[in-house]
Amino acid sequence: MDYNGRNNDGTGGVIVRDLAIYAVAGILLLGVRPVSAGEWTISPFVGVTTTFTDNANAANDGEDRNSDQVLAASPGLRVSGSGGRGSLNLSYVHNQFLSRQGQSDNSSTNTLTANGRAEVWDRVAFIDITSSISRAVIDPTKTNTSTDLGTDSNRTTVQTVSLQPFFLHHFGNWLETESRSTVDFTQTESDEISNTQSTGTLLSATSGRRFSVFTFGGSFQRNKEIREDGAPRSITTNVDTNYRMRLSRTFSLISSVGWEAIDDPSLDEEPKGMIWDVGFSAQPNSRSSIEVTIGDRFETTTYGLDASYRLSSRSNLSASYSESITTSQE
Repeated sequence: MDYNGRNNDGTGGVIVRDLAIYAVAGILLLGVRPVSAGEWTISPFVGVTTTFTDNANAANDGEDRNSDQVLAASPGLRVSGSGGRGSLNLSYVHNQFLSRQGQSDNSSTNTLTANGRAEVWDRVAFIDITSSISRAVIDPTKTNTSTDLGTDSNRTTVQTVSLQPFFLHHFGNWLETESRSTVDFTQTESDEISNTQSTGTLLSATSGRRFSVFTFGGSFQRNKEIREDGAPRSITTNVDTNYRMRLSRTFSLISSVGWEAIDDPSLDEEPKGMIWDVGFSAQPNSRSSIEVTIGDRFETTTYGLDASYRLSSRSNLSASYSESITTSQE
């Protein structure tokens, strides 16, 4: 595989992009049916920006910096709508960069965000498909420009595709369940960031409409990630149950308890153990709400906050705080 992410026969670098195109085409074929054409919005657009920079070559401190003016022409297309058994939201932009001083590459980049859903079996079986093409910083510890000027200096193109078939099950007014499988592909054009493939399973259940004062839910989730650079595979397993006791129309007690394990040989210590939190949820009036939790995860105290206040019919103020584990690969 060369620097551009292609195999020696020149085919490898476009696998993810082609898969994204076929995925979107599949959603459209399922979504547009003669009996129910639905409503679709297709909006082409174009943008032009110019950037003045005194460090077009992303030089480190002490190195010679080159100034430049870079013009970017960005035609694009937005598609959104639903019809028949499918829906799609897509935004695509092609950025063509032109350097005035010749200090930057006269290159081009593409950005894409797309998500669609196909209903395979009426209210039972579905497929979610998401895809993206974006630019990312390779090494955040090194110098990089605040604006992507198309240069490959410490930046690379990342392409992702995610397929998620899932099933919904309804047990009267007692229980609602979902079973979901995921297959994710991530490909980059840099040798410094590995291509990855991950698979996952999610089983979840929530109490039905028959329960109003005391509600509950639970989930089992298992994800496996395999990297092409030979790094050990990682497996994350999570079991979670959550409960809510409504004491009044405006105040509820909430809690959750579960178990989590991260199986990754690259870690000095693989975390494993019980996780839990307790707190309350309040909605004093129709304009405001707040939820506060405190708990324990891997022998570390964790905190959570989610609050919102509607200032008017057109504006809303919100604040949130959460803690999570994210790897450099993610």
